[in-house]
Amino acid sequence: MPPYQAQFATGCHVRVQTAAVLAHFHKRWTLHHALTVEMLSFAGQEAVVKTVSFFHGGDVLYTLSGIPGTWHEACLCLPESIATQTLFELDGTRFSTLEGFYDEVSRVLIPESDWGHNLDGFNDILRGGFGTPYGGFTIRWLHHVLSIERLGYPETVRQLELRLAHCHPASRPSVLEDLARARRGEGTTAFDWLLEIIRRHGEGGDEAIDCITLELR
Repeated sequence: MPPYQAQFATGCHVRVQTAAVLAHFHKRWTLHHALTVEMLSFAGQEAVVKTVSFFHGGDVLYTLSGIPGTWHEACLCLPESIATQTLFELDGTRFSTLEGFYDEVSRVLIPESDWGHNLDGFNDILRGGFGTPYGGFTIRWLHHVLSIERLGYPETVRQLELRLAHCHPASRPSVLEDLARARRGEGTTAFDWLLEIIRRHGEGGDEAIDCITLELR
């Protein structure tokens, strides 16, 4: 969102986001105007925007009629917004390398946003708020069988060789071990790395609060 551009105007009817979205924001947001425990109880309630203000850098803040607190824009939606997850489709025919996958993520999930184009950066994107919705979304991976092939052992070997050239000396033994396995056609592949990250943020994962759903097509 461009700096100082509000999604909701004074007098606009809005709905406080779902309990899952508020819980996600409450856990993740550590900057200004964090949600209080009391504010979580207003999930799903509708109100009229009373005031609109801006924090440094362009974050939009609201006060609501009949509902206490100062609300970050990520915690509000239009009344007709249903709690259906936003759908992002990644097309496996568009990339054949891990770098190409990152380009596809940029094109589909966070266009015109700058990020690290690495596994850690992709992990951060799935937490929401990085141009992606708070409270979860669905990733539909089209032609994933083709991606299994293209992001298989040859690409994994290439990626591990790149990692070996730039990693900290203390990490070299483990990278060399992974590289040896990949050259034998054993162990996890680059495709597996990506699936593991996505599933970490879905049901049963360590960061399931992010509510990421994966569909393999």
